[in-house]
Amino acid sequence: MRCDTCLREASLALEQTSETPRLDAEILLAFVLSLSRSQLYARLQDEVADADVATFNTLVDRRKREPIAYITGKKSFWSLELNVNADVLVPRPETECLVVYCLEQVEKDDVVVIDCATGSGAIACALATERPQWTVLASDYSLPALSVANQNRTQYQLNSVHPIAMDWLTALADNTVDVVISNPPYIAPDDPHLLSHDLHAEPRQALVAENNGLQAIESLVPEAARVLRQDGLLIVEHGFRQGEAVREIFKLYFRHVETLNDLSEQPRFTVGKEYK
Repeated sequence: MRCDTCLREASLALEQTSETPRLDAEILLAFVLSLSRSQLYARLQDEVADADVATFNTLVDRRKREPIAYITGKKSFWSLELNVNADVLVPRPETECLVVYCLEQVEKDDVVVIDCATGSGAIACALATERPQWTVLASDYSLPALSVANQNRTQYQLNSVHPIAMDWLTALADNTVDVVISNPPYIAPDDPHLLSHDLHAEPRQALVAENNGLQAIESLVPEAARVLRQDGLLIVEHGFRQGEAVREIFKLYFRHVETLNDLSEQPRFTVGKEYK
């Protein structure tokens, strides 16, 4: 079977379960053949070995149930190609907005940042790549997730990133951190989006929070106010319909609160400055 035929048939097979069936097919076939997508385009007329076709079809079937990043074991985030598996969320482009904001707002060199609920370590590794002089703590209560974060830290030799097993910020002393940044669980348990084939495969504890998706943020914000220095900064991602509710939580502990938009102009993250 030729490459173009493989791609055409896989695209048709994925139409009902993927928003990007052709792209997914290209990524998977390139993965099987150990090619870049640009190299694959140059070989569309080439024949694919039967064994590779069989492997490709198996991966296409998996794609109907799993995020493509879990199949390839990789996901691009910032300037990095991160290791991912089913123990961590797949990093999303909108989370890069947290990184951008932090880099724009914090100009000091002697900075301690904690990426709380770090998962794959995406935020922590991106910040350390841009600001190697910072001390970046990467905390998560999930040891399997921390193992993935440590793989990514090691892969890029980011010695300023320090994975820590911790439930939220409970192990940190008062007034010791300059920035708390987090993409915590914020999806309500009854949200129908959880039934989608991608979210269904991702770790539920990293997605879901009680109290309409706000419980994790309610736990994090007062802890952040405790550990931050007076001029510190809290940056939290949340659902695009949660901005008002999240601001009300922030206002209990911070004097200056603002919700900002993501790349799609949706209200996606809230910032707190100067704790009360």
